Amino acid sequence: MEKLFIRGIMLIIFLGGYGVANAVIISDTEFAPVNWNATVLNSTGGATQSVSQISTGGNSGAYREMIHTLPPLSSISVIHQFLGASYDPSSQGAIDSIDYTEDHIQFNPPFQGAAIGAVAALLQDGNWFFGPNMTFTDLSWQTVSLSGLTASNFLTNGMLPDFSDMGGVISFGFARSNSNTGNQIEYTTTSGIDNWSFTVNSQSPSTVPEPAAILLFGAGLIGLSGVRKRYK
Repeated sequence: MEKLFIRGIMLIIFLGGYGVANAVIISDTEFAPVNWNATVLNSTGGATQSVSQISTGGNSGAYREMIHTLPPLSSISVIHQFLGASYDPSSQGAIDSIDYTEDHIQFNPPFQGAAIGAVAALLQDGNWFFGPNMTFTDLSWQTVSLSGLTASNFLTNGMLPDFSDMGGVISFGFARSNSNTGNQIEYTTTSGIDNWSFTVNSQSPSTVPEPAAILLFGAGLIGLSGVRKRYK
């Protein structure tokens, strides 16, 4: 019984080095301008963009409205970065996977079948990484959810983000894009986003006892063993 007791405590010490599953949610449903930044990643042919926080009409409440103005033979890609929070794998734990959710809509499409290019986006070490394609033509609010995304689901120029505990701080956002390649007139696209959310699934950083503490605890076990023998 005594040996079993000591082995049980040693097993607890061994397991103490493992992290605990953790989920960090980074989200926004209001889209206050102070919490967001819009950067034109690429623009050709004089295409421009504008963004606004609309207080009503979302799914529900406020939402972020995005307008792209596209002259003939033009295109534009815009990254929207959330400034309200970030995630640091080195202090918050290596990332196992990411779940992404957004509600989106297109208002008054310039022609039937007009589409809005859409992807989730991550910023790490000065590089933007883009998730799976979510291009849409929805004329009513629709919810899109992507689960279990790993680093391999985000890439740019052949590079992948670093989800390990050696990775740099990650900021979160999304991108929207449009092109006008088959029309001889200028047109605009208007889209909205609401209930934007990233869930970062990770392992919390391990808590490993210091060597001195382990030795001290071991000495305590030896003393406890002696007490148990005298008690018997």
